[in-house]
Amino acid sequence: AAAAAAEECERRRRTEDEERCAATAIQAGFRGMQARKDTRELRAQQAAEREDGARQQREAEAAAAEAAAMAVAAAAAEAEQSRRTTAACTVQRSFRGYKGRQQAKALR
Repeated sequence: AAAAAAEECERRRRTEDEERCAATAIQAGFRGMQARKDTRELRAQQAAEREDGARQQREAEAAAAEAAAMAVAAAAAEAEQSRRTTAACTVQRSFRGYKGRQQAKALR
């Protein structure tokens, strides 16, 4: 009877050891799966943040390019206005000279 009890105790201990090892393996597998999932999510978040930073940089560059284009257009418009003003003054000066010469001719 004592030998049977000792054998039963040994069998229980081996069963408990096997269960403990099985539980440890299951837990390790779950923790590994969870770590891989967390890593994938972190990498996806980092990629999204990098894309967001790149998008913001592209938007800033586009805004700067638009501002530069507007400045060039404004300078061109100002130059055109100056050219037209100069041309109008030249026409007026020539016409007044012509009229003055006509009046001087009429007085002679």
